[in-house]
Amino acid sequence: MNDSDHALKYDSRDFLKFSVRQDRERDVNELEGLIRGIALDGRIVAAEAMALNRWCLRERNRPDGSLFREARDRVREAVSDGMLDDEERADILHFCELLRSPSAFYSVATADMQRLHGLLAGIGADGVVNDVELSGLSEWLENAENLKGTWPYDEIDSVVTHVLADRRIDAQEHEFLVAFTQGFLDSTSDLVLETPFDETLIRFGICASQPEITFQEKRFCITGSSPRASRRQIESVVARLGGIPHPRVVKDLDYLIVAAERSLSWAFSCYGRKVEAAMQLRRNGASLAIVHETDFWDAAADRGIQPPSSLR
Repeated sequence: MNDSDHALKYDSRDFLKFSVRQDRERDVNELEGLIRGIALDGRIVAAEAMALNRWCLRERNRPDGSLFREARDRVREAVSDGMLDDEERADILHFCELLRSPSAFYSVATADMQRLHGLLAGIGADGVVNDVELSGLSEWLENAENLKGTWPYDEIDSVVTHVLADRRIDAQEHEFLVAFTQGFLDSTSDLVLETPFDETLIRFGICASQPEITFQEKRFCITGSSPRASRRQIESVVARLGGIPHPRVVKDLDYLIVAAERSLSWAFSCYGRKVEAAMQLRRNGASLAIVHETDFWDAAADRGIQPPSSLR
């Protein structure tokens, strides 16, 4: 090992001393979500136990190693019999509370996002997503509306809203839900996942469900062909309401309006490069909402502006 290797190793150890609190809270938030996701259907199978064991195998050589050894021991003991009963679940969640710092390092939104990642991983761990799990996920999402406008909250919220509307999960919906939730199983505990999004799943969960749209000093971009108004007319409405029309999807964009016919509240047929760019920005942590033009016009109507009469 040369001098630069020694220096790098020393610097890494030194950095860990300062990052231990946020590392701990991130792991705890993900464990809480994982436990809640796995326990939603009241059973635990081998694949779910493996997901918990992967969490237990995380090693960061941190100063609080003994604390996490206790956490790992509790998790391993709980799943050793292939079950996770209510008492064991409550015990682990209580321990999660004890592990948190008196004053949390992360903001509420960041901590909730970490819990959502763990929750989705727990739901998808066994390769089956059922209506009980979706109902539990829907309830959790309702209590975390502070995550609206961020990935993957909008995507999974839109899908859950639609699937629960007819109270059945068809084969195509199930395929998407399993693929989407399992994308969080191999997370390296980073807030932003790098897993590519399969284009066959693009039409699921693109547009936010009942988004909150504000206009003042917000940037809007438009894609697709509207049956109600021309692109220039939509941009005129944006400007009239205090927003800023923008021709391209950029990092500081606030809304991408999908202009298209809408037969379902969560899908559309005009997937294109602007949507792809917006989804990539969302996966990279940008607070960018993809909204259908129906919701755009609803927000405009609330402010006294209707679609042009000639195109309504």
